[in-house]
Amino acid sequence: MTLLILIEAFKIHKVKQERRVQLWFLFLYIVNILPWVLPVGDKNFDPLLAAVEATLAGRTAQAVGWDLLSPGNRLFLGLMFLSYLITAFFTLMYSVLYIDEKEGSAGRPVFVRCLKTVPQLIMLTAIIAIPAAMSAMLAFIPLIVFVFMMYFLPLHLVFGQKKLFKAMQLSFDTTRGKKLSIFIRVFLVSFVLSVPQSILSQLVSGNQLSYTVLNTFFVVIQALVQGRLMGILYLQLVKKVPFMIPSNSNVSGKNHDQEK
Repeated sequence: MTLLILIEAFKIHKVKQERRVQLWFLFLYIVNILPWVLPVGDKNFDPLLAAVEATLAGRTAQAVGWDLLSPGNRLFLGLMFLSYLITAFFTLMYSVLYIDEKEGSAGRPVFVRCLKTVPQLIMLTAIIAIPAAMSAMLAFIPLIVFVFMMYFLPLHLVFGQKKLFKAMQLSFDTTRGKKLSIFIRVFLVSFVLSVPQSILSQLVSGNQLSYTVLNTFFVVIQALVQGRLMGILYLQLVKKVPFMIPSNSNVSGKNHDQEK
């Protein structure tokens, strides 16, 4: 079953609103490649890396701090963080789009419904910021457990229209005893994508532009595949909808509807 779910997760084009997903892909690609190709910011982090290496080797007791980053470094990191947030938002939107179609609610305003969850997700991030940083002492294991405990939180906010703490409780309940299986599936998706990405990256490692173009492609693919996987798992584990691979007749029907 896990293998079938993973295969289905990679079929990001198989939705009734395929054109919309294509536009999302193009938009996300532009968003993620812009920080690397724009003539702004400083992508040279050699001073910081040298300081970290020296500290780890015990050659210096100087603390590695924010002051080692140039204003250009900070601008670049800010752009990267912004692109990450936008990408994560589209991961949620794809998941909602997938669930809507499976529940026969296609056509509902995905963007607005997802946008309404942003303030609550920001609040959650602020609440867990310090505990998340402290979890570094335990190799971030507590943070990872919490993330998968809250795996369905964004979807509970969208579909259940719950308050933050109620949605957190729902996510805790619906992932009880299932966090490991969710983690394994999320990890396997990332691993499967990382293999061709690593091989192809080695082939173009001498050309910075080609390397950036290639890796941006995999970043966007990863976002949409993870969104589809989240939708599949939500229907299976939360809504208790049996997982079934769409038949060829369903696909043909979809294409017929698009022709209309």
